[in-house]
Amino acid sequence: MSSIENINNDNQNDINKNNDNKDEGDTIVFTSTEAFSACLDKIFSLNHDPMIGIVNLLYNRNFKSAPDIFKWLLFYHKDKSDYIILLALFYHFNIGNDGTKENEFELFQTAAASKNPFAEYFVGKCFEEGWGNTKKKSSKAVIWFKKSKDECLAARYSLAAYYYRKQKFYLAIMELEKAVEKGNVKALHLLGLCFQKGRGTNINVSKGFELFMRSAEEGLPEAQCELGRCYEFGTGTTKDLSKALEWFKKSTSNGVDCSADLGRVRAKIMKQI
Repeated sequence: MSSIENINNDNQNDINKNNDNKDEGDTIVFTSTEAFSACLDKIFSLNHDPMIGIVNLLYNRNFKSAPDIFKWLLFYHKDKSDYIILLALFYHFNIGNDGTKENEFELFQTAAASKNPFAEYFVGKCFEEGWGNTKKKSSKAVIWFKKSKDECLAARYSLAAYYYRKQKFYLAIMELEKAVEKGNVKALHLLGLCFQKGRGTNINVSKGFELFMRSAEEGLPEAQCELGRCYEFGTGTTKDLSKALEWFKKSTSNGVDCSADLGRVRAKIMKQI
């Protein structure tokens, strides 16, 4: 991974820095479980590039490069389950190391043995995505998501997304509403789709639009694209091609390919001239 000198640390308030004790392993200490949860949720809900998000999570004046962070984690991870998780993520995304691969699944399992809810979530993620050469098995992923959902928003969202894919929309909505209450941005978007399409609930395009707007304003590119379509077709709001174009552009700049949507809206605008 390239130098991170120019990356801003958006999570500075979530980290307690202690310069005097940095040689004792206290350079990075999360002030609470909630702070660690908020950081992870921000990375996996808001950041389109999770590698940058993870580096931002730890970047402060004591660390000048990703390898510096990696070496610190490698030295101090053994007794702290949170740091074991972060080390596993550094291996998975190949951050700050020379390409050496450690089995992240085994590291997540080690951290999960201490009942760390975020580690339990990532064990589920391994089964869901096949991380760490794990054989994909959604039924096992769901077991781990259920274990950790009460303390890990990402796990609750992943469980809801599983129910949604399986068309168990009522169960999906139950989990999504709880995740939305805690501010999960992806849950806002998926719940918006439920209301817009009438999946597990009555169709309510205005409610869908409202949820897309909240998610889009928080920076989720998929919601920004969906919001553009709402403005393009007047779904749940007044038709406005200029606003549609604006949101499609934002979504594209954040990593979602809206080229077809952009072309379609531009053609409609040209016809009005």
